[in-house]
Amino acid sequence: MAKGKGGSKTANIPSGPKVSAGPSRSRWSGDPNRPMQRAMNQLNAWKKGKNVVLTVPNPDKTATNARYIKVNARDYWGSPFKKQQPSRKVVETEKGDE
Repeated sequence: MAKGKGGSKTANIPSGPKVSAGPSRSRWSGDPNRPMQRAMNQLNAWKKGKNVVLTVPNPDKTATNARYIKVNARDYWGSPFKKQQPSRKVVETEKGDE
């Protein structure tokens, strides 16, 4: 095979613009409903008894290196199978003379 001529190795050749992963290319950053959908997915998984891990603000404000901590949903929300008391407000109506 013949050897190619090759070009000047000292010339600075521009490589063109770099394409970054913008909202149209990224799966989550372009969707404004993504945080709500993620919360609904976590809630539904917790109701089914799956092992869900939540990211919550750190209650210890002095730990500046860990603003958020990961907590098991059963520790944070409680058991999904425990019977919850309904929080309905019972309003008694007075019966007047009709």
